[in-house]
Amino acid sequence: MRYLLPTDASQRWQRMLYLAVVLIAWLTIQDTSHANTQQLHGLNYEPVGWEAFDILTAPILRRAKAFQASSSDPTGGNDDKGHFISLRSNVATLLDVKGSGCIYRIWSANPMGEIRIYIDYEHQPMLKMPFVDFFKQRRMPFVSQLVGKEGGGGYCYVPITFKKLARIEVENPSSLYYQITYHIIPSAVHHEQQTMQCKRALERLTKWMQMPTQAKPPDITSSVIIPPKAEKRLFELRGEGMLTCIALRINPTKLKVLHSLRLRAYWDGETNPSIDVPIAYMMCIPFGWVQFNSLFVDVRWEQLVFRLPMPFSRSAILSVVNDGSEQAKVECNAWRSNLPLDERKLGRLHAWLNCSLTKQGIPHTILRTNGRGHLVGIILVIVGKSLECYEGDLNIKVDGETTIRGTGTEDEFNSGWYFISGSYATPFAGTPILLGAKTRSALYRWMLTDCIPFSKTIEASIEHGPNNNCPGCLYRSVAFWYQTEPHAKLPSPPPLEELIPPPFSEPDAQEAEDLQVSVKQGNAHTLKVVEDDSLPTQLSNGKGVRIIINGTRKMQFATMLKVPRNDTYDVFVRYFATDDLCVEVSVDEVHKTLKLMRGVHTVNLLRRWLEEGELKLNLCLWSDNGKEANAVIDYFTLTPVERAKGALEAEELKVVEGNAKVIFQGEKCSPYRLSSLWEGEWRETVDLSGGRCILFEPKKPMERLSLEFDANIDGSYEVALGLLAKKHCGKARVFVDGQAVGGTINGYSDEELAWHQIGLGVTKPLKAGKRRLTIESVDGKPLFIDYIVLQPTLAGYQAERMFILSSSRQPKIRKRFGAEPPWRGGAYLKLDAKRAGESMTFLLPSFKSGVYSISMTIAGMPSGGMFEVLVDGKRVGEVVDSYSQTEKMMEVDIGYAKLRRGLHALTLRTVGKNPASGGYTVGCDEIKLQLQKTTFELTHFVGALMLLLALATLVVVILRKQRSRT
Repeated sequence: MRYLLPTDASQRWQRMLYLAVVLIAWLTIQDTSHANTQQLHGLNYEPVGWEAFDILTAPILRRAKAFQASSSDPTGGNDDKGHFISLRSNVATLLDVKGSGCIYRIWSANPMGEIRIYIDYEHQPMLKMPFVDFFKQRRMPFVSQLVGKEGGGGYCYVPITFKKLARIEVENPSSLYYQITYHIIPSAVHHEQQTMQCKRALERLTKWMQMPTQAKPPDITSSVIIPPKAEKRLFELRGEGMLTCIALRINPTKLKVLHSLRLRAYWDGETNPSIDVPIAYMMCIPFGWVQFNSLFVDVRWEQLVFRLPMPFSRSAILSVVNDGSEQAKVECNAWRSNLPLDERKLGRLHAWLNCSLTKQGIPHTILRTNGRGHLVGIILVIVGKSLECYEGDLNIKVDGETTIRGTGTEDEFNSGWYFISGSYATPFAGTPILLGAKTRSALYRWMLTDCIPFSKTIEASIEHGPNNNCPGCLYRSVAFWYQTEPHAKLPSPPPLEELIPPPFSEPDAQEAEDLQVSVKQGNAHTLKVVEDDSLPTQLSNGKGVRIIINGTRKMQFATMLKVPRNDTYDVFVRYFATDDLCVEVSVDEVHKTLKLMRGVHTVNLLRRWLEEGELKLNLCLWSDNGKEANAVIDYFTLTPVERAKGALEAEELKVVEGNAKVIFQGEKCSPYRLSSLWEGEWRETVDLSGGRCILFEPKKPMERLSLEFDANIDGSYEVALGLLAKKHCGKARVFVDGQAVGGTINGYSDEELAWHQIGLGVTKPLKAGKRRLTIESVDGKPLFIDYIVLQPTLAGYQAERMFILSSSRQPKIRKRFGAEPPWRGGAYLKLDAKRAGESMTFLLPSFKSGVYSISMTIAGMPSGGMFEVLVDGKRVGEVVDSYSQTEKMMEVDIGYAKLRRGLHALTLRTVGKNPASGGYTVGCDEIKLQLQKTTFELTHFVGALMLLLALATLVVVILRKQRSRT
């Protein structure tokens, strides 16, 4: 470099200029080289892991192959649970795949046990936690956009990349429902799970779901009036580019108009449209204008937003076809961007609507096409006859190979248990509306990261019912996919009359148009019965009552609802409103003010104890912003609050001694949460049984509360109490007809509010008629009593209702749900023992002295341990092995024990485990004591005979003495 340095001051500027030129030339070469590298990278680029969350990369054609590991029945039946790749020592292998790729979606309807994820032959799992916690929102990357359980099933979209191998195991899986969607990619690069990548991905998702609110002004604007039976072009673009967002405003907003308007898209000069779908189905609102926001579809009251990227290389034409008999106006705003990569790497967006009336043995086809591309979205609309249609599985065949087989219709949309949590909307999946007791549903699922690539062909279908055995149901589906051109001509949608869903009638609804309404304040002429032909939503029975609110003036009216029986009810109203409203609800002296959002909603007005007869419901409506607004009331429903099965509600029993106060939910006992969504109750929010409980507030220890109940038959009864446990609650003893039952119960809880069902055991034989249950306070502290279980003892004692004297750890009541074994009493008692020597001890009554045979119904399970049975500390019979490959009921004969009349201690103690079992768990469903009459009667006969012999001997001795005297 010495010769480049200036030798004198006169040459300094020349040398500096020379260096600047060399530097600029070098940078230019580097930029050109970088550009060429980028272009080469673009031709071979495929988004993996967090990069797949860049929505602009959605059209990129994939070399990956998509697969799904699931618990689907391998025989093709409906037993879609508890099936694994392998099960050894109670450790189930859910996924074991070699190669390079990424896990994109994990779903489960009942996550149990502990999940472990191993990557690339690592001996230690990269992730290990309780499976239920896997779907909880906490720190990065498990945040609300990627994980949740809104629909009744847990889902996780956190990507997990691997180079060589991926294995997922679950310890103690029980009867697990699960799906794992993953890609195998020939040349994927391993990506570490870095926080910054997650943050960027979430920023992309959040920004994308805010479009067009947070976007720049639209690049294209247009407005067209479309006559009946005509097609009008919204806009035409030349050159290459990508449509990123389309926002439509439609007038009038009638539902029939939404069905009659079809959106068409033509790419790069093609004559057959790549998209030809009615707007009502494309936006997932076939039953009405329901507001929700998802990744690619956003339904707002003022506009419909579609934001699935749509690339083109030469031209793009969007038009609207009006198949109806009414003129419509469509306003369109669109946003355009440059292509992110070479257009040869990008597929063109296609969408196809398929309609079918289901037939026996034939599934509904979602997509069948040839070429290269990938499936990115499904909208499914079902008008079924019963919930059984949701037992159908999704099946996808790629290039002639079945790679995806589901476990149930709602499972594919991240829900579970027949949409147990109701309607929901998340970025990736949801069901914005459920009608007709859930037999009508509109479902969507966006497969941004977990797309289904295909090289030659793809066939996607879904069953109706477990074996395509629900004929006569209406199925409508829209498939969204990218593929290379040219594409085969898409079949045209069916006639408009077939697109509009048939009328429906909501079960147990009280139709607004059939109710007697009296206006107290406002103009009576503003109340009018209208049909849903002029509305943006379907109404039950096709009619509703329109209410016009004039600005700030209040509209006050009353209506009479029928109450079928005495009970606690949730009073719901389904309505449609053009603007936000306020409503004041009044029943007797109870007043409640709510805000009614514009759009179509079903709202819980209040919860109240109601007596059989008529309920006068007073409503006062006014506009939230002072503007004139319209509202249409569709119907009211009175839904009884769920009660504990087979229980007596404490608040409905007669108090014959002491004082008790009835507490309504929402006063001192608001809705409370279980520690786990899937353990026990299988739902997130648990209400009070019957919506009420009683509060026993003793002033001093030994104070009593006695409740009267009816014993229907002669005999012994099993007793259990449902309590709300709180920090300030105390202890008590329970008596039935003066006889103590069980031991001391404890209403204390470390949590602010918890729920306990406490088994008390078995009463002595009772005569049918009026009987008393007495609760005696031990420490003078209060108790919240929800319900009382009093069931006649039949063949055996239900373990969950027996009093537990001691236990190594807190046993759990495992309730039956879905297709699980029919546990007697609907549940069994489970001890999650971790080692040999752990035990739980029951209080066991015997009402007669004698020799008893002891048998049990136990829960066989993959984690079942080996245990022994002890009665009063003495072992009875042989060791019991409760291991089973699947969860099932097992009948076990224990042995014989001689018992005196009274109370005894029956202990189940673990002693080891089967080599194939993964744990020491003990599950007890029922305990049976059978008095051996033959042995018992023989003993008494021998005793009586010996007594007679003794008496005879005594008589003989006396007679001999008398003779000797004489």
